[in-house]
Amino acid sequence: MKFKAWGVTDKGYYRSNNEDAIHLSHEEGDLNLFPFFIVADGLGGHAFGEVASRLAVERASEILFKSGSPDHEVLKSAFREAHQGILKAKEENPDYQEMGTTMTALWLKENYALVGNCGDSRAYLFRNSHLLQISKDHSYVQELIDRRLITAREARFHPYRNIVTGVLGLEGSFRTDVFPVETREGDLFLLTTDGLTEELSDEEIEKIIATHPPENLIYELLSQALDRGGQDNISFIVVNLLTDQFPS
Repeated sequence: MKFKAWGVTDKGYYRSNNEDAIHLSHEEGDLNLFPFFIVADGLGGHAFGEVASRLAVERASEILFKSGSPDHEVLKSAFREAHQGILKAKEENPDYQEMGTTMTALWLKENYALVGNCGDSRAYLFRNSHLLQISKDHSYVQELIDRRLITAREARFHPYRNIVTGVLGLEGSFRTDVFPVETREGDLFLLTTDGLTEELSDEEIEKIIATHPPENLIYELLSQALDRGGQDNISFIVVNLLTDQFPS
């Protein structure tokens, strides 16, 4: 099975700098290249969030690149090494003490994928005209949803929706979940920081994906998120699984 991938990162209208980071190991090719994709969101309002997200992506990429075929424990170790790398940087530079980052990764092989996340950056699967969130947010509002105290719709507008409970680089907040996914031809994966999902609901994202070709999605999603306000950095990666031949 073949794939094509596209990524974009934008600081939005109101942030002074871009604290997000993304990585695409390949932009197109065969799934037996074991491609992987990562998005990270440095903690907004914290010093050097852009350093944390960059360090996390770089360290995780090293681990995944060297390991070869996707493996559950290797993916977890990539997150752990990213976490430790940030902690080490904080030991060496007192200015870095408050920095941390979320991170979500997608690792592909023929017929299956692994998704890992720490924090509230998300991974989605679009299949058969429906959008499904694969990852589960590590956030205060997600805990309220799990306890059935609020609905998912209420969570989108909750005053504490930006409080994350899973963070790379903060002692006591490191956690990683890994989700296996059986893949099919035509599947489309979306990895995104919360700059996109703060502006657009899942239903709106689903409609955009359903009505635009994959190669245009990064432009359309970014444009609509900016039109809605662009309050935060906006970064995401789109990965489309194709048939054996690329379309002409």
